[in-house]
Amino acid sequence: MKSVMLIDDNQWFVQQFAREVNQIGMRCIYASSAIGAIDIIDDDRPDCIVTDILLPGINGVAFLNEIASHDDLSRIPIIVVSSIGDEIRGRLDSYPVSSVIDKSSIKPGDISRAIERCV
Repeated sequence: MKSVMLIDDNQWFVQQFAREVNQIGMRCIYASSAIGAIDIIDDDRPDCIVTDILLPGINGVAFLNEIASHDDLSRIPIIVVSSIGDEIRGRLDSYPVSSVIDKSSIKPGDISRAIERCV
């Protein structure tokens, strides 16, 4: 079964994202921070990563930099879902970001459609 790693410290968003991921038949791996995701990713490699940028500890851009620095991880498609998504879209060009979704305008199905496009 394919899996998606969800990285967000907002439990409400995580529950909504997880519901969408489960509805398309994928397994969810959850981390509430970038550090937590880095700890998990070697043992449970996802097929896709959905991450916020505003995270506790190191931010999502630093996480993307870490992912990009590893050949094996840099091939994992990434979807950024953040309230500052539109503001940072241009700064994400050097990372394997498949899609940027702004949390302030997200609609049901946006996450699952973005995941299905990239896996």
